[in-house]
Amino acid sequence: MADVIIDITCPVCETVFKKKARELKDGAYDMALLLPPGLGRDPQASATALYSESNVQINQLALGTLRRFFDEFNLQSSGVAPVVTLAEASLSTRNIGYMDFLVPGILGMGVMTYAIIGIATLLVTYQEKRILRRIQVTPLPVAFFVIAQVGAFLVISLLQTAIILGAGVLAGADLTGNFVWEIPWMREQQNAVTKILAGWQLSSFFTFQSGAPFTPLNGSDPTGALAGIDGLVGSAIRPMLNTDKDLSKMTVEELRAAGGASLFRTLCGMPSPTCAGERVGNTPRNLLRADGIGNIDIGIVKNTRFANGHNIQIRIEMFNATNTRNFGIPDGRITSANFLNQWATDGGNRRTWVAMRYTF
Repeated sequence: MADVIIDITCPVCETVFKKKARELKDGAYDMALLLPPGLGRDPQASATALYSESNVQINQLALGTLRRFFDEFNLQSSGVAPVVTLAEASLSTRNIGYMDFLVPGILGMGVMTYAIIGIATLLVTYQEKRILRRIQVTPLPVAFFVIAQVGAFLVISLLQTAIILGAGVLAGADLTGNFVWEIPWMREQQNAVTKILAGWQLSSFFTFQSGAPFTPLNGSDPTGALAGIDGLVGSAIRPMLNTDKDLSKMTVEELRAAGGASLFRTLCGMPSPTCAGERVGNTPRNLLRADGIGNIDIGIVKNTRFANGHNIQIRIEMFNATNTRNFGIPDGRITSANFLNQWATDGGNRRTWVAMRYTF
C-alpha cells in the first residue's frame, strides 16, 4: 500500500510544493496530496497529487481512488442525481483451493523420485557391485530379476499414489483424471483364440471433489437495493444469522437437522418503529457447502481384426458406473419450501450405451 500524506497548504503554496517534492524524492512517502486554501470556492484552485515513479503500480491505484473521490464529490456538490449506479452481487463459482495445486505437485515429485530415480539408481548400483553378474550363475534369469525389481517399484508407486490422492481428497482437493489401457499382447490376432483374448481396451474418467459453496439468500429485497438489475443478477440479498453455530463445517443433512431456515432470519427492511433498518444481512458469502461429487465413467472396447483390414468394434460405456446420486446445489432462499432440499435436484443415475462399428 502506498504511503500518502495530505497537506492543506498555507498561502505560500510554491514553497510547500517544493518542500513536498523534495521529501518525496528522498523517499519519505510515496504520494503527496496538496489541497490549496481556496479549493472548492476558487475555480482556479485545484488539488495536486505528487507521486513517485519508483512505485507506479501502487500509485496508479491510489490515483484512481483519488479521481473517484473527486468525481463523487463534484457530483454530490452539484446536486445531480446519478443516472447509472452500480450494485454488487456475488455468485457461487468453483473454488480452486491451495490443495488443488499442492497435491499434483507432491504426487509428481513422489513418482519422479521413487519410481524413476529410485529404480535407475538401484540397477546402476547392482551393476557396479557386479550383483547382476553373480545372478547369472544362479538358476534365476537376470531378465526375471530386473522385471521383478521394476514390478516391485511399480506396485509401491501405485500404493504411494493412492495414499497421496486419498489424503488430498480428504484435505479438500478436487480429483479428476482418466486412463486408457489396452492389452499389449497378441495384437495380430492370427487365430481364433487370440481373436477372443486380444483387442480388449479399458478406459475410465473419474471425478472426486468436495461440494460447491453457495450463499444463503433472503428471498426478497425489502429495501430495493437491487431494484432495476435483479433481472440480471437475481435477488442476491443475504439474510441475518440466527445462530452461533459454525455452519460452514456442517453438511446439508446436518443443517436441516439443526433447524434449516430457522438458522437465519429475514431482513426487517426499511427503518420503522420495530426495525432499525436492514439493507443487507450479516451472513457471509459462500457460507454453506453442498455435498461432494463422486463420479466414475467406465468404457470397455473389444476390437476383433480380420483379414484385409476389416475390424469389428464392440463398445460398452457406462456413465456413473457406481450409480451414485450426485446432487447439485440446493435452493438457497430461506423463505422457500425447498430450502436445502438437495434431493429435489437431479442426482443422476447410471446410463449404459452399447454400440457396434464395422470398418473395412
